[in-house]
Amino acid sequence: QSTTLPLPLAVHIIAKVASALDYVHNARGLDGKPLSIIHQDVTPHNVMLSWKGQVKLLDFGIAKTSVGEGAGAPQGKYEYMSPEQVRGEAIDPRADVFALGVCLYEVLTGASLYQRDSVPQTMTAIVEEPVPSVRTARKDIPEALDRIVMRALAKKPKDRFATAADVEQALVDLARAGGVRLIGP
Repeated sequence: QSTTLPLPLAVHIIAKVASALDYVHNARGLDGKPLSIIHQDVTPHNVMLSWKGQVKLLDFGIAKTSVGEGAGAPQGKYEYMSPEQVRGEAIDPRADVFALGVCLYEVLTGASLYQRDSVPQTMTAIVEEPVPSVRTARKDIPEALDRIVMRALAKKPKDRFATAADVEQALVDLARAGGVRLIGP
């Protein structure tokens, strides 16, 4: 039996992770130049909640610090990689947006989206399989939230949210429209 989080908590956590990713993606060095950080390992295992409910994004051990370079050998947990990472193509922050979409799907449904019996099967699923609606697994999901998930998981980077801030804003807008009640600040 799968376990899901209450909708307000799931949306709150993912919105906070999106905010953290936006901060990282836009970080600048002491010289004022962009650091161009891409996390590359956005997974539920790297999101922690403090006892006070603060959401933390952890483990920058494999983060890239330059945009546009070929990914080379894929790094991170395969089931959270974007299609372009799987193919060894150049990545940008939208690869992290895809991984965030996988996390959102999983926190809403309680089921793994792309984990298969083998790495090649997982990679094929990421690149080729259509994304199922979260509403198939959970009828209480508003259609607007399903659209957010689907856009974050678009196979082509150009079809995804352009930034993690856009994901956060979409979730906040959903809450403001009454689609989901957010918790905390």
